[in-house]
Amino acid sequence: MCTSCVFFLPNLTQPPLVLLKTNTDYIIDGQGVYVTRNNKTYLHGQMELSDNVAYGNGINGVVFHRTDRGVVQRNQVYNNGVVPVLDRPEDITEEWQQALKKSRQPYSGLVVNNAKAVKLWSNNVSAKYETDYAFKIESDGSPYPLAAGGNNKACRGRIGSNLVSYVKQVSDESICTASDEVDEVVFLAIQ
Repeated sequence: MCTSCVFFLPNLTQPPLVLLKTNTDYIIDGQGVYVTRNNKTYLHGQMELSDNVAYGNGINGVVFHRTDRGVVQRNQVYNNGVVPVLDRPEDITEEWQQALKKSRQPYSGLVVNNAKAVKLWSNNVSAKYETDYAFKIESDGSPYPLAAGGNNKACRGRIGSNLVSYVKQVSDESICTASDEVDEVVFLAIQ
């Protein structure tokens, strides 16, 4: 198992960790570390997502999606949201960016989506923009509350209203960037 790993694309001239449909002018996905759809595949125990450094991804850095009884802890998430927000002045220099006609959603941090009994501890997140969510819980209906959490820091970006007691807004952005103590670099690329 890799602890303190860095996940990124070596060549950002291609769409960063995104899912594209043929002949579309928008990106429908773009997560870095993405745990998804495990709530129907296990009935006991818990899923852990810990000690990742996620940056340079298309939309979010970390997403915990439809996976119940999870522990999301000690993740560093920053410099995500590479997919442009079209109503903001951005340098759109790559060919894939120029073809987009729709914006990404206002998220570029850590999202818990349709997941029950999740614990959120000691994550440091910096969203791309102040108007992006650094921390957010999403749901198809009423969001599930966290089972526990604390010591989470948002260096930039919004905090979902149901997470304000678990996340502290801080002004020192160096808290949310990676240290020099990275054990391994894992290159992921779309073929």
